[in-house]
Amino acid sequence: MLISLVAGVIAGFVLAMPPGPVGVTAIKLVLDKGKKPALLAALGTTVMDFIFAFLTVFATSAIISLLDNFAEKYPIGVLLIQIVVVAAIVAYGILLRKSKGEENNDNKKAKTYSFIEYLKHRGPFLLGFAVALANIANPTFLGSISYVAVLLQKWAFIDSSIIGRTIYALGFGVGTFLWLYILVKVIVFYKPRMSENMIFKIKKFAGLTLIGFGTLLGYRVIAFTNWGQILHILFAF
Repeated sequence: MLISLVAGVIAGFVLAMPPGPVGVTAIKLVLDKGKKPALLAALGTTVMDFIFAFLTVFATSAIISLLDNFAEKYPIGVLLIQIVVVAAIVAYGILLRKSKGEENNDNKKAKTYSFIEYLKHRGPFLLGFAVALANIANPTFLGSISYVAVLLQKWAFIDSSIIGRTIYALGFGVGTFLWLYILVKVIVFYKPRMSENMIFKIKKFAGLTLIGFGTLLGYRVIAFTNWGQILHILFAF
């Protein structure tokens, strides 16, 4: 059981390390709102990653097959979901790029809040959950964590019992949170040493990173979409 937990923690930690919207969101929240909102967002991401890991470790091949069948039967619906997720990530990035600092908060409150803006200011936990959920739009995401789960099970790092697999999924979520916690602590430590101009540039860079990630994700969605099947369905009407 302990081996399953350790394997999950390491897997979650390593897979969370590559730069992406989750880490960028945590950094942005630290700079804007402080440590607590950033950790709440990290907790939201942890819950979502636990769910992903739980599903994949119990039924890796079945889940991939189910998603493939769903995509085969409803390609337009899957494409629309992916477009919405990609658009939300890019929109959040643009929102960060347009941020001009705390002095404009009163003006911002006078405006109509978008869903992303609402999550950012009112629900960091939900924001972290939603950003992690957006990984579904990445055609290779479930494949990656599934591949890791298959290898760990093959090498007997994950106990084959229900409890063992659940502990692995729990460890995976803990690993994700551990990486985000370290990231948040580093930013909190160095924040007092940062000039206003540097913080401003980091926020802008965070926005640019999300826009770039969303653009790359959009490209991958286009590349992996079966356009022939979709056009066939559209012309059938």
